[in-house]
Amino acid sequence: MKLDPYFINFIKIKIYFLKPKKNEILLYDRYSKSYAELIFKNKKFTIYDTRYESLNLYVLFLTFFKNGFLNLKLNYKVNFFKIVQPKIIYTSIDNNIGFFKLKKIFPNAIYIADQNGLRDNFFYNKCKQYLRKYPNEKLYTDIFFCFGTNEKDRLLKIITGKILTLGDTKNNDIKIKKSSSKIKKIIFISSGHNTKTFLQRDIKIFKHLKIFSEKNDYKLFFLDKNDRRRYKFLKEKFGFDYNYLNSGDSKTKSNFIKKDTLFVFIISTFGYEILSMGIKVVSLNHTQFNHGFKRYSKKGPFWINAPSFNYNYSFISKIIKSVINYDEKRWKKIYKYYSKQILVYDAQNNQKRKFIKNYLNSR
Repeated sequence: MKLDPYFINFIKIKIYFLKPKKNEILLYDRYSKSYAELIFKNKKFTIYDTRYESLNLYVLFLTFFKNGFLNLKLNYKVNFFKIVQPKIIYTSIDNNIGFFKLKKIFPNAIYIADQNGLRDNFFYNKCKQYLRKYPNEKLYTDIFFCFGTNEKDRLLKIITGKILTLGDTKNNDIKIKKSSSKIKKIIFISSGHNTKTFLQRDIKIFKHLKIFSEKNDYKLFFLDKNDRRRYKFLKEKFGFDYNYLNSGDSKTKSNFIKKDTLFVFIISTFGYEILSMGIKVVSLNHTQFNHGFKRYSKKGPFWINAPSFNYNYSFISKIIKSVINYDEKRWKKIYKYYSKQILVYDAQNNQKRKFIKNYLNSR
């Protein structure tokens, strides 16, 4: 029997006895920490755990004394915020509808949401349902950093606040190493899944890429997700030896994200992150992603809907050759146009930090 992750967190819960310290920055959800460290460099944070990882007994008993047992969870949260007195409440869990209700219960802070992944319609529909049920309510954040205009257009219909298209914080932290723009390598970005459908698809595409690379004298690599270690497993599936990479953190990625490399992917946010940096990419299932209200054709300047062509080698090799042969001027025009819509690149998060600083100074 699979246990609910919230139940697992509950039985592992950390108990704190001391009163929380005042802090300018409060993170709403522990999983926001790795993002916050890139935005608020060299700053200390107080974390409000939303998944029952910890409980502060000082705040709990204060809540019992002040508010009783009615609305315990809400009152505990309000009292926690009042004690910490943050200037900023930040989350990278941008699809948690609860975050967008916080301004009403604690209006003294600046709220910042920071998108961490491409979204389907689930969160959007959940927000629409809430707003229909409570027509006099608003879902609010002072600042929402989203990936691109596709997401902004959708968010404007459900979230009140300043919405800025400044990309993925972790992707923005990746530094691109200088290299020749002549393509020498091809890296296939795996979906990372072991399920039959995804695995068979990855294997079929990679075998096609092996043939293409050998014919055209390119070095080929298989890029796995950071939490996977599948070299031996995939070697058996492929039936041949191959060059294996693991995505790792931003420093690791900086080692292989270069202009002399073409990246091929089927479904991967990372593929669009690379596109945003001006690196050449080929998407073999661009339309599988939900791009908000934007609808894309089955063929484009850097993509084809490969499932429609049964992952045929000739169609795949044709789009790869087209992208490789784009000169720098033509490719720049393409990636700038589409990355603005899907996911932009804010080098070292300079624009995000600058906007937060100016926003704080204007208040």
